[in-house]
Amino acid sequence: MKQGIYEQLINTITKHEISALDPDVYNIGTEKLDAEEARKLLFTYLAAVTR
Repeated sequence: MKQGIYEQLINTITKHEISALDPDVYNIGTEKLDAEEARKLLFTYLAAVTR
């Protein structure tokens, strides 16, 4: 699936933020998400940080 500008921005920012974390402190894993699941997780995250 071709990514739109928002998906590209979110991916770039997320990769940057994750790479800045100390791997000795954080256990970071990755997994594939489908588009609907990614939308739900992003909405939940944005709702939490904008409160």
